[in-house]
Amino acid sequence: MNLPEAEPRHVLVAAATAIVALMAMSEFQPIEVACIEAVGEDITELTVVVQHCRGCTGGFLLNISDGLGGEALAFCSSELLPTSIPAGTAAHIALQRSSEDPEFFIVSSLTAIDRK
Repeated sequence: MNLPEAEPRHVLVAAATAIVALMAMSEFQPIEVACIEAVGEDITELTVVVQHCRGCTGGFLLNISDGLGGEALAFCSSELLPTSIPAGTAAHIALQRSSEDPEFFIVSSLTAIDRK
């Protein structure tokens, strides 16, 4: 069985396509910020303390604090957070401002930080 030989330009096109794809994927990584005020419309990562967590339709409402005086209310779906977490839990979250209410946030990922 004879395999076709790759021409140099085909290899170059494949390599360029792979590089462009990697560059595009890196642009979609969340931005890390230090305080709630710095969170914009794009997905942003932030470490917070959950001050209060209460159930609501489809998930949980979280009162969060950034430790620098910033506080906010955020929605976290039950797919991301299946059960309530205790007040005082530190968490690393990715979130963005709601397009309807800029004072309200939508959580896209949440990882509780183990206190051990």
